[in-house]
Amino acid sequence: MTKNKHINVLMVVANYPYPIVGGLEKQAHELSKLLINKNIKITILSGKFAPSQNRYELIDNVPVHRLTWPESRIIRYSILPFRLLYFFLKNKNDFDIVHLHTLSWLSIYALLVAKVLNKYTVLKLANVGEFGLTGLSNSFLGALKLRIVKMSDTLVSMSHISKQEAIDIGYPVGRVFMTPNGISLNSDLTKIYSHKSDICTVVFVGRLDYQKNLESFLYVWNKIKLNIAQDTVLEIWGDGKLRKKLEALSETLNLYDSIIFRGSVTSVQSKLKKVDIFVLPSLAEGNSNAILEAMAVGLPVISTNVGGTLMQVGCEGAKYISEPNDDLELYLNLKNMIEDGELRIRIGKAMYSRVDKYFKMDTIADGYISMYSYLVSGKKNQIVKLTNKVFADNG
Repeated sequence: MTKNKHINVLMVVANYPYPIVGGLEKQAHELSKLLINKNIKITILSGKFAPSQNRYELIDNVPVHRLTWPESRIIRYSILPFRLLYFFLKNKNDFDIVHLHTLSWLSIYALLVAKVLNKYTVLKLANVGEFGLTGLSNSFLGALKLRIVKMSDTLVSMSHISKQEAIDIGYPVGRVFMTPNGISLNSDLTKIYSHKSDICTVVFVGRLDYQKNLESFLYVWNKIKLNIAQDTVLEIWGDGKLRKKLEALSETLNLYDSIIFRGSVTSVQSKLKKVDIFVLPSLAEGNSNAILEAMAVGLPVISTNVGGTLMQVGCEGAKYISEPNDDLELYLNLKNMIEDGELRIRIGKAMYSRVDKYFKMDTIADGYISMYSYLVSGKKNQIVKLTNKVFADNG
């Protein structure tokens, strides 16, 4: 095993698993486990968002420290800077790099404290457009937030769009680290494609919120049910503030017999092996972890052209990616995939091959190690040289 001396990283993730199991948290957890195996010292700083959680715990050998998380947002964000400063001062000899996994108030505070203590900082841009740097400029105190973002030693971009947003705010291009999300492969495609069913199962996986655009998609699904003969069912895996509204809309559209709301689902990747098509009609994404999970078990992906989605699915998968809110194109792509079983298998196999080539978590972890090494050796302005090959191979 390669020795990686003197690389000590504090990962800042607001809601570290478990029970939070969103894509961002999964990425942080899987990356942290692999980095520890590669002799990188990792410490997690998160919020104590559930009463049962301890202030300190080990999760899969990953050490997690939790700050008390008051329910009142006013109280939380008033005392958070002081709690962060105390934690950083108390543990300042345990880390050299502060890795912030998304753009949030917690990240803004942590970035400022890290810079005061002369720590290297890495900020991951998890979204683009309205939910990324472009949207940040129009938010409360947006100009101030952008100035703080530009203080980070490197920004992690997961798409060409994200990189351009960084450049547009005046961030040095040499310090942009371009890498996709990663995933662990453990699938036997022979077993996956031996799955046979008379019913075609379409699945959505994610939070039930505005960004995922499910309300609009239910009208698309209604059109699917009215215009195809194939027996189909839509399963919705996930929970969120829109669940009751979506359930009510499915009743209004008389879709109750063709939609199953599963709520939060554990062991998603293994359970995806038993469905036929993955759909994600989002208005915004960074690199969708759910798309990678679907690709890793050989599922065809029907999705929208947001964030890094086209980069994830590549040329063959691009045929089934529509523009956001283009419900007609989304409908036609999904209809074709439902009606053609051989097409599902062919595209699914292409998705698996693409994951195997570009997105294995072990390769992604090695990229992060190289980036950390550039930081601590004074080469932060050359980090763009470490751009993952998937971006070069896909424009």
